[in-house]
Amino acid sequence: MFNPLRRLALIAAAGISALVAQTTVTGTISVPTYSDLVSGTCTITAFGFEAATHLQIWGAPVQVGFTAGALRVTLQPTDTASPSGQYYTVRCSVPLQVINGHRIGPWSDPKPRYWLVPSSPSTQSIGDVQITGNPPTPSLLFLISQLNVSTVANGDYCIQVAGGIASLGSGCTGGSSGGDGTWGGGAGSGTTWGGN
Repeated sequence: MFNPLRRLALIAAAGISALVAQTTVTGTISVPTYSDLVSGTCTITAFGFEAATHLQIWGAPVQVGFTAGALRVTLQPTDTASPSGQYYTVRCSVPLQVINGHRIGPWSDPKPRYWLVPSSPSTQSIGDVQITGNPPTPSLLFLISQLNVSTVANGDYCIQVAGGIASLGSGCTGGSSGGDGTWGGGAGSGTTWGGN
């Protein structure tokens, strides 16, 4: 029998799942003998960002288990995150175990792996999202209106961006104050904005 309330609930559930667009990452984790599919955990940590759905992703580490080599995790995409340049840090570990007569572990990743997770309705493999080398530097996002420039004497303080970290300090170099609360200067690492 047709139930209008049930239909409305299904439509609402479909709308909520569409609103929270996530990407599923899967992979098989094994050791060099390839037939030994290990079990363990991966700790996944975000830098901290806002997802495209306005969901706040905090940097608390999350442990995801894998059994017989099968890892499956659903994550918020990083390609549409704000500020841009977001990624996940992933470290996996394997406790001592015996598989197919082989003693394996304990083992932990000696250095983190970095994942850039695209917005995708289809499942992504670990190889699709894992990058080699250094991860991107997340951009710094703030509004000029968040700075109280009216109490700063011209040339006394500046905002200096180096290596993705912003700091306030004296001795500005380069750039100029627009007199209206806007600050001039180039963009990029090592850039200084300020009045002088």
